[in-house]
Amino acid sequence: MMRCEKAYFAEYYRALQARVSSKINTAVGHYFIMKPNAGCQGRGIVVTNDPLNAVDTLDHYIVQEYIARPMLVEGRKFDLRVYVLLTSIRHPSIFLFNDGLVRISAASYEPPTETNAKNTCMHLTNYAINKKSAEYIYNTDVERFDLGNKRNFRFFNQWLGEQGHDSVLC
Repeated sequence: MMRCEKAYFAEYYRALQARVSSKINTAVGHYFIMKPNAGCQGRGIVVTNDPLNAVDTLDHYIVQEYIARPMLVEGRKFDLRVYVLLTSIRHPSIFLFNDGLVRISAASYEPPTETNAKNTCMHLTNYAINKKSAEYIYNTDVERFDLGNKRNFRFFNQWLGEQGHDSVLC
């Protein structure tokens, strides 16, 4: 269970926004990921080193600095689909479900460049994008949790332990 403080998040957001704005204006060799604020399934996401000119207007995008050296699973980017229960907004209590998904990109990772920035299966982990790739692997064996581009937290805990990290997700 975790309590949230609205003031902390607002202050953090303002500081982050100022930092990103300053980087955008002086970006040389930096890459950014731009996400439409009303998008889903990876549609409209752009990886660019020129966010001010990558889209018609920044009004409807969330811009964040691209992490230059992300943690990789088997040489590929990944994200965690975590399921939570929020019991109230006024006095929030958040409960974390003990399982979730590890979504692994279909293409091996390389840092973004002008030539590979449009390779969505390398830079994004969205299922809707990666499932179209010839490199995407579906796991059809319910006994195996270490196969495919969609795995569970049991795999992730084991993988974290093998990498020498604490593995206490579930």
